[in-house]
Amino acid sequence: LLGNIFRELVTMFSFNRWLIWIPLLVVTIYWSFQNSDEEDDSVEEIDYVNQMERSLLREVPKIDVEQIAPRLNEMALTKNSSKRPGNKDLFSAHDWNPPAQTKAPPPSAPAPAPAKISAPPIPYLYIGKLETENGVSVFLNRLGETLIAKKNDVLESKYRIEEITVEKIEFRYLPLDEVQTLVIGEK
Repeated sequence: LLGNIFRELVTMFSFNRWLIWIPLLVVTIYWSFQNSDEEDDSVEEIDYVNQMERSLLREVPKIDVEQIAPRLNEMALTKNSSKRPGNKDLFSAHDWNPPAQTKAPPPSAPAPAPAKISAPPIPYLYIGKLETENGVSVFLNRLGETLIAKKNDVLESKYRIEEITVEKIEFRYLPLDEVQTLVIGEK
């Protein structure tokens, strides 16, 4: 059983791989011993840094808070002042809307009188007419539909034919009681 496992390990780790792993192992062991010698140097460096900190603390002058309090108050008051050069509050709220107009708008002209509502154009096309002993009938077209109408006929509950002559047909637009003329011939 152990022989089988050993054979598997040997085939899994071929000779070419061992040529890479052995130098890496040697270098790792070498560095581990080198770093153990340097630990003493790092302790000396820490002591040196601690000495420097102590010497800097001795050199810092003591400040009387009462002497600088008025200056601190003045700085706090002018902190947001635009008089100080380079003072920009990067996180302040901004309004990107255009500034409101301070000028009063010019007085507007008086509103024009509402336009008189007029009847829509006559929706019928003249096709022809037929004169009989009962009167004159006209043939009209609206959206492909042909209508036959006489005097005083009401078309679609909106138009009434008032008069039919040789040169014109007069319609009355009933909702506005307005007369409109459709020219059908020459004088």
